[in-house]
Amino acid sequence: MNIALEKRNIIKVQMRALDFLKKSQTPDGFWRDFETRSSGASNEWVTGYICYHMSNCNRSDRNTIRKACLALEHVQRDNGGWGFQTSVPPDVDSTSFCLFALYSCDEVKSDTIQRAINFLLQHQHPSGGFSTYSSFEPLKSYRQRPNEYDFSGWCSPHVEVTGAAIQALLAGRIRKKSPIISAAFDYLCNEYNPKGYWESYWCCTNLYATNQAVAALKIIGSLSMFSTSISRYLCSIQLSDGSWGSGIDMTSCVFSTALGLSILMEVSPRQSKEQIVRGIHWLVAVEKEDGSWQSRPIMQIPPPNVIDPTQIKKWRYGERGVGSCSGDQNRLLTTATVLKAISQYYKYFFIKE
Repeated sequence: MNIALEKRNIIKVQMRALDFLKKSQTPDGFWRDFETRSSGASNEWVTGYICYHMSNCNRSDRNTIRKACLALEHVQRDNGGWGFQTSVPPDVDSTSFCLFALYSCDEVKSDTIQRAINFLLQHQHPSGGFSTYSSFEPLKSYRQRPNEYDFSGWCSPHVEVTGAAIQALLAGRIRKKSPIISAAFDYLCNEYNPKGYWESYWCCTNLYATNQAVAALKIIGSLSMFSTSISRYLCSIQLSDGSWGSGIDMTSCVFSTALGLSILMEVSPRQSKEQIVRGIHWLVAVEKEDGSWQSRPIMQIPPPNVIDPTQIKKWRYGERGVGSCSGDQNRLLTTATVLKAISQYYKYFFIKE
């Protein structure tokens, strides 16, 4: 492999992805994607998610991120949170990504940060895990459901939400050895499947929850105890072309491949270099001309009362609403996820060499 040529190619891929995301940002500072039946497209969650992933690329346009952060600060709810969309009740997943994004903008008020931290802390359960929502009431009001309607699934702790919350809290004012983080760590340990992964609640692939848990554990400093089994599992399910399957079936999926690569580069970058290089080359090969990557159904919406989404035997793929599994129609979430993986690859194999 020609290292100089490989390095130039990776930089070009980064720049094309960044250009696609920059052009997709709307004049009000938001990104919008994941059109849903009842809530419309996401603006807050998607914007926070994209900023979180752009922060991993040192070539990101700081003004683009600044514009998004100020837009997010403007729509922060009175209780300190953000939601899937401005009209939807705030949740921990959206708030974690938005809070993480706001840390990168010096113009954001300290009170904005503190209120978001307080919002997250109100959602930690006795198990140590963080739930997407903490109360039935705002959901009943928003979805116009009767008092007896059950939202226990959406108000239970979720691995991917806990992982995101840990990252956002540790990037701020919460200490690694605090009881809050210790309890969250215990929750992640209890939810871990010894085969090498964590199960997702809101995503079709378990690689999503695994990725968030791995990122959190790395910051805590406790990733090494899981690294061997995670690496072994990921390498065992990598497809022959270097990609990873979607979680729906075993056909190649860009989103899953980016997640798989991000995880491997955290748990075993040297030992799994061959698998990582193959995966990166596959992503580069399937990049679209506009700098984006093709989306597939990736976000699932379990019925509100369902605590374990594996109980659902039939999802409505490519549709909208509860019981469906849909993709990011504008390809923004997928592209941001790939950008992070490509940026990690550059850091590990061209900066650290």
